[in-house]
Amino acid sequence: MIFLSHLAETLALAGDFEAAGAMAAEARQAAALYDWPAPPWHTKSRCEVLIAAGSLDEALRLANELRPGDGTQPTAARFVGAVVRGKVSAWRGDLATAIGHFELAAWCADQWDWSDPGVRERIDSRLTEAYISIGRLEDAGRIAARLRTVETHVASIYRRLGVHTRSELRRTLSAR
Repeated sequence: MIFLSHLAETLALAGDFEAAGAMAAEARQAAALYDWPAPPWHTKSRCEVLIAAGSLDEALRLANELRPGDGTQPTAARFVGAVVRGKVSAWRGDLATAIGHFELAAWCADQWDWSDPGVRERIDSRLTEAYISIGRLEDAGRIAARLRTVETHVASIYRRLGVHTRSELRRTLSAR
């Protein structure tokens, strides 16, 4: 189910919405077959397909099922729900609401010490853009400074290991 969810998201990013929808449906069927609850990452993949296809209301409905504002929910579910809500709000041009959702997503990511921009679903760049758009330059600058610090630390690790890319890093670490 997880592979199918990721494949659906990849197909949506590639612009093949029909195939992405089919993969998302197949992942749902696999979960139903074994009576598995859908993990938040599966819901995120479904929402990404819906957003890419312009079905913002349906994506928002699924994100709301994760109840990101409910502190009793698992942090990963809150994170995914907040990211999707933020994206939908941004697409609708409601930057103030998008900022609130992205700030919640950032808080959730910080609870797990997620610093990699990919793991954080690029919320930092989205949040920075929204801050700049509404004139909150100091807040945008704070995020940019933190990202530069992360980049500096990663570059330092790469230099110490004598690698230049993630692929080289993987090969180096797997050889140990």
